[in-house]
Amino acid sequence: MKQEEEISICIQLINWMQDYTLSNEVVISCIDTQDFLAKALILDQQRKGKMLGKSLQQLVRQALEALEQADPTLEVHNQRYPYSFLDVVYHLLQVCENENVSTQSLQGYIEAATDEILQSRLVNFTIEKLVLEDNIETSLALIPKIKDKAYHYRSYRLLAHYYASRGDKANFLQVLKKCDARKDIDDLEEIKTIFIETSATQHPLEEVMALVQNKPFGPAYYVAAFLPLVKKESFNAIQTLLNALAFEAPNLYVQEIILANAFRYNKANQTHENFAYLQQLLDAIPARVRWAPSDFSLKDNLWSFIADALLANQQLDFTAELLYCSKKISAKIIKDSLKRQLKTYRKEEENE
Repeated sequence: MKQEEEISICIQLINWMQDYTLSNEVVISCIDTQDFLAKALILDQQRKGKMLGKSLQQLVRQALEALEQADPTLEVHNQRYPYSFLDVVYHLLQVCENENVSTQSLQGYIEAATDEILQSRLVNFTIEKLVLEDNIETSLALIPKIKDKAYHYRSYRLLAHYYASRGDKANFLQVLKKCDARKDIDDLEEIKTIFIETSATQHPLEEVMALVQNKPFGPAYYVAAFLPLVKKESFNAIQTLLNALAFEAPNLYVQEIILANAFRYNKANQTHENFAYLQQLLDAIPARVRWAPSDFSLKDNLWSFIADALLANQQLDFTAELLYCSKKISAKIIKDSLKRQLKTYRKEEENE
C-alpha cells in the first residue's frame, strides 16, 4: 500500500461523514466494507517519520465511535459532532505535504472530494503549491471551484501576494479587487506593503511616491516606498530626501517611522548623533498614537525596534541609549523583555 491510499481514505471518510443524507448504519457499513481500520493499521506502520496529531487508526475509530454511539433523537449533523472533521482534514493535508504530492495529483483529489469545505481546503492547498511553481493560469482556473467564500478570497490573496512580490502592477491591482477588503484588512495591508516595497526596488522613488498617493494605497505606504532606501542609504541622505519631497502626512508620522527605520535597518546609521536626533523626533509623538500592526503605541514600537537593532548588532557602547529606550517604553511586556536583554548586554560589555 502507498500513502496515496491514506489520502483516499481521508477523503472518503470525510465525504461519507459529511453527507447527512447517508444514515449512520450506511456509513458504518461503508467503513467496514472498505476495511478502513485494517488498512489504517498498515498505513500507520508504513509511514516514514512521525505524524503530528492523531494517527489514521485513531481518526477512523473516532468516526466509528461517533456513529455507533449517536443519539437518534438528535439531528444527523449533531449526532456526528464528536467526529473531528478538522482533525481528518489536517491529517490529509499533512500527508500531502510530507509526501510532496504533485499538483496534478492534488487536482485529482479535488475532484474526488464531494464535501464543499474539504474541496475548498484542497483547492486552496493546491493553489499554494501552484503559485510556487509559477503556475498562475491553473490557479485562476481552480478558484471558481471554491464554494466556501473564505477560501475563495484566501486564494486570491495568495495570487495577490505572488504579484506583489514581483512588482507586477497590472495583475496585482486586478487580483487585489477580488480579495475581501472588508475582512482581510491586516493581510491586505501587508500584501500592499510588499508590492510598494518591491516596486521601490524597480522604479524611481518619485514614481512610487506618485503611485502611493492613489487608491488602493495612501500616505501610510510612504514608509514601504522608503524601505529599500533606508537599508542602504545614510541617515543624512534619507533626511535630505524627506525634506526635498516635502509630502504631507502629519497624523501618520511617516517621516519619524522612516528615519527610525534608517537607524534600525542600517548598522552604519547607528551613531550617537543619529540617536540624539531621533530622541527629539520620537519624543514629540503623542503617547496616544497607536501603531496599527500592533496593540502598542507607535513610540513603544519605534523605541523597541531601535533597541533591538542596537542589541542585534552588538553595539556595545550604547548603554545610555539603550537605557533611554527602556525608559521611554511604556508597555510593560516590551519594557520587561528589553530589561532582560540589557542584563545580558551589560555582561558582554563588561567582558570587552
